Amino acid sequence: MLPRIEGLLRRRLQAADVPVIKHVQGERPGQVSQLGSLISGMTQAGFPEPWPTAFHALLGSATDGMNLRNNVLHDLVDTPPRHRIALTLQAALVVLFQ
Repeated sequence: MLPRIEGLLRRRLQAADVPVIKHVQGERPGQVSQLGSLISGMTQAGFPEPWPTAFHALLGSATDGMNLRNNVLHDLVDTPPRHRIALTLQAALVVLFQ
């Protein structure tokens, strides 16, 4: 579910002209924007507060949030607690219907 939320968010942000891909510049290869910078672009894409802050705490903050994306994708936790699963589902709905 978490990779799908990130993919949905990337498509929504790209549609709102938030840079999702950094193109090749000279000797530097092209890059995909990291999740933290994408979350910062949520306001520009029309997501009102508190959603950018909530996504930062839920998915992208290694120091002051749950960082659920990395904990699950890097196999640091097998099955997140139910309340975190509920927050993840809510995040998916926000991206789909915002």
